[in-house]
Amino acid sequence: MAIRERRNTGPEGLATVKVLKNSVSVSLDDGGVYELPLDSLPKGTKSGRYRVSIARDKTKAYLHPVSGQYIFSLQGFGARVNNIPTAKIQRGGPRRTKTGGTWVSPDEQVFVAVFSVENDNIYKGLTASTNLPFSFSSPQSGEFCDMYDSKRNLARLETFLRVVGGVENMGMFEVPYQSDPSGILVWLEKYLLKQGKVFTGTIGERGFLDIETLASIPDELLPKRKK
Repeated sequence: MAIRERRNTGPEGLATVKVLKNSVSVSLDDGGVYELPLDSLPKGTKSGRYRVSIARDKTKAYLHPVSGQYIFSLQGFGARVNNIPTAKIQRGGPRRTKTGGTWVSPDEQVFVAVFSVENDNIYKGLTASTNLPFSFSSPQSGEFCDMYDSKRNLARLETFLRVVGGVENMGMFEVPYQSDPSGILVWLEKYLLKQGKVFTGTIGERGFLDIETLASIPDELLPKRKK
């Protein structure tokens, strides 16, 4: 039996978007050209190059930044149900390394981090996301989560927490344990958003933010906050 997941989006990919007087023209790099209503994009959208997903009914287009380095802030966690972030299963399978090799990834429990572009250009306010390992497990003792995962996953989570949350020592970072993963994510999201960090990162060719590229911005280079 073949199992196929029905997609909620129509055509997608890199495209040139032209905001015209009464409509929007989307020219995908694969040759597809689509004429959409003017309200298919948020008001104020500028013409330019984007990664685009077009709704199946051709009434909406969803824009994301093209690959490159940007300044980001954390917008929050995705995969929300009733506005509550949830963990999900990322299916494993053959994967290709950056050097051309291959390896087999197991199924993993992950959560989705959504980042907002802070650069003052046409991409400001657009988002990019990535999956992060849900490495929070029940504690062997006490009331705070243990961090239990592969070396690679722990390194990814450590980079995320250090840059986005200012966590200098993940071993000392205390996340209250709850049996429901959503409860842990609600607490963690609130904590990270409270930090209000901005940082740099790179969006790859597939449109996802590469966690390994996250880097803090020195305080002296940050714009002064308004009182």
